[in-house]
Amino acid sequence: MSSRKGSLLSERSFASSKRQFTQDDDIAYKAAYLNVMESTDESIHTRQELTQVLQYAGKNPTGKQINSIWSKSAGAVTFSEFCKLAKEMKSTSKNQLITAFKKIDINGDGFISESELYRVLTSKGEKMTHSEIRKILDMADANKDGKLDYEEFSAMVLSTSNECKTFNVQKMFPNRTDPYSTAQKPVPTKRSSTARPGSAMSRSESEDTTREKLNSQSSSRPSSAVAPRKEKVALQRLDDAIRVQGSAPNLKSTNDHPKTLKGWNHVHSKGCFFTDLEEDSTTVSHIYKLELPFASNVWLTIKPYVVSGSEESRKSNVDVGAFIYRESNTDESTLVAFTESKDEQQWYWRGDLRSGTYKVIPFTTGCRLKSRDLGISGDFQLTRKDQNGEYQLSRAFRSALGDVFQICDLDGNGFLNRNEFNWYQMMTSDEEVDDEAWQIVLDNLEVENDEITKEGFVKLHLMQAQEDGDEAQQEFADMMKHVGFNSNLQLDQGCPFHLNVYTKDCKASLEVSHLGSGKDSEIASGFLDSIAQKNVTHRVNCIDGLVWYIYASDFRTSTALENKTAQTIRCQADCSMSKNCMTLKGKNVIPIQVLPYSKTLVDHAMPLNQDEWIYHCTVTNPTSNSNRKASTSSRRSNSRKTSSVVDLFD
Repeated sequence: MSSRKGSLLSERSFASSKRQFTQDDDIAYKAAYLNVMESTDESIHTRQELTQVLQYAGKNPTGKQINSIWSKSAGAVTFSEFCKLAKEMKSTSKNQLITAFKKIDINGDGFISESELYRVLTSKGEKMTHSEIRKILDMADANKDGKLDYEEFSAMVLSTSNECKTFNVQKMFPNRTDPYSTAQKPVPTKRSSTARPGSAMSRSESEDTTREKLNSQSSSRPSSAVAPRKEKVALQRLDDAIRVQGSAPNLKSTNDHPKTLKGWNHVHSKGCFFTDLEEDSTTVSHIYKLELPFASNVWLTIKPYVVSGSEESRKSNVDVGAFIYRESNTDESTLVAFTESKDEQQWYWRGDLRSGTYKVIPFTTGCRLKSRDLGISGDFQLTRKDQNGEYQLSRAFRSALGDVFQICDLDGNGFLNRNEFNWYQMMTSDEEVDDEAWQIVLDNLEVENDEITKEGFVKLHLMQAQEDGDEAQQEFADMMKHVGFNSNLQLDQGCPFHLNVYTKDCKASLEVSHLGSGKDSEIASGFLDSIAQKNVTHRVNCIDGLVWYIYASDFRTSTALENKTAQTIRCQADCSMSKNCMTLKGKNVIPIQVLPYSKTLVDHAMPLNQDEWIYHCTVTNPTSNSNRKASTSSRRSNSRKTSSVVDLFD
C-alpha cells in the first residue's frame, strides 16, 4: 500500500513539475516576444524579427527553418502562432551537436582551434573579428588549453540558449527564480587580467565581467544574448498607410558607452554640410576614408558645432549621423553600420570592424537644414572704399571670413593646408588647386610651414577686392552663399560638425577623400541602403509591385518605396495627418515617381520638439489634379559659382 501511495505521489509530483515547466515555458516565450515586439498583440512582420524572437526563447533556428516557417506565414506571425512554433521546435540534440562539431573540426583532431572557429564564423553572413572570436573561445575554453573539446563546445551552445531564456525572464520578473538558470552548467570565462588563478575573484564574477564587455562591444552585430536597444517609437501598419508614434527619448543613458577611453587611439576631423545651390538644394558633405590596419572595437561620434556667425539654437538641433561602408576590390561597397543612438552631446555608434578600408559618409536628413529663398540681394556691405579710394573689406565680412576659415580648418590646427584650401575652392568655384596655383598662394600670402594663416586667408580676399573693384561685392556675396551664409552673413545653410573615431585595438587613419553631393550621391544611397537594411516592409495594396520600406527610431522616421515591376510607378504620399513633426519635403502631399526595379526616398520626418509626435503617411494612386506641378518651398538659385580667388594672380 505504501508502495502504491509512493507511486501515486511520484505521478502527482511529475504532473505538477510538468505543469510548472509548461508555465515557465509560457513565461519565457512571452518574455522573448516582448523583448523584440512592443506587445503580444503586435505580429511579427519580418524574418529578422522571427529569428530574434526564437533565439530569445532559447531556440537555434536554421535559415532553412526560418524560410520554411515564413513561406507558410503569409507575411505575419502572431504571438500565439509563435508560442506554438517554439513548443514544436525541438531543442538541439546530441547528434546535431556532434555533426556541428565535426563540421567545424576541419582537421578531425577532436578539437576546435581558433583558426577553425574563425573560418566558420567568417564564411557566411555578418563577419566577426579575430578579437570577437578570441573572446568566444576564451569564454568556452574551461581548461584553458586554447582549443575546444566536444564537452566545452556543447556547454557553450546549450548555455547560450538557456542564458537567453534566463535573461528575458529575469528582465520581466526580477524576483522570479528561473528554472533555466540551473539547467546547464555555466561556461567558464576568461579570468580578469588582474586576477591570477586562485585569486579572490570568483568565477561567476569574472564571467559577468567578461559578458558585460562582450555585450557592450557587439553593437555592430547584436547577438541573441544581447538585448537590442528598446525604442519608445511605435509603428502601426494600416491599409496602404503607416503610423509612427514617438515620445521624447532618454538622452542620459550611457550604458552602451565605453567606460573609459584611456588607452584608446583617437583620430578626428571637422567637416560641414552645405546646401548645393545648383543641384536642387541637395546636401553636400565631406566624405572620409577610414583605414584600420587590424580588426578593432570602434567608438564613432559626430556632433554639430557652432561658429560665431551661425544661429546657435537651431544649429545645435540639426540632426547629424554617419554611414560606414566597407570598401572592396570592386567598385561596390557594403553598408556595415550607421549611427542610430544619441546622447545629450552627440550621435554615436559602437561596434567591431575588421581590418580594411572604410568610407565614412556623414549625413543629415535636412529636416532642420532647409533651402532658403536665394533671391534676396546682400544686405551687408562686404567691401568699401577708404579715404584713399582703395577697396577694403568691411568689418562684418572680415569676421565672416574668420568663420569660413574655422570651418575649412578640418584638422583644427589654426592653419589651412593645401587639401583644406582645395575643399574651399571646390565649394566656391568648382576649381581644384593645382601645383602652380598653390605655389602662387604660398609666394604671395602669409604662411607657416606651407600652410595658410587666418591673416593670409583674409588678405587673399582683400587682394581680390582690390583687383575686381565694384564687382567684388557680388562675387563675395555669391561665394558666401555657396558656403552656407545668407545675405546677413549668418550661417543658416551650413552645419559644421566634429567627427571622432576611437579605436581600441589599433591605430586608425582618417582623412577627407572628396565632397559628396547630388541626388544620386553617397548620402542619398546611404539612406536607401540603411532603410532597406532594416527590412521592415509594408505592402501597398492599391498599387501592384510597390513595396514600402520603413525605418523608425526615437529620433526620426525615414521611408522609401521600391518598384519591383518593369514599368514606372507614379503615386502620392499624403502626410497631412502627421502631428508635431517636421519633414524634409515640407509638404502634406508629395508626388512620387519610382523608376522600374529601383528604390526612391519618400521623406524623412522627425519630432518638432520634445512632446509626443506622430508621423502618418498614406500612399495612394495619383488623383486627377495631382499632375499639376507641386509648389516648392524654395526657388533654385540663379547665382553662379564665383570665380576662383586665385584667379587674381593670373
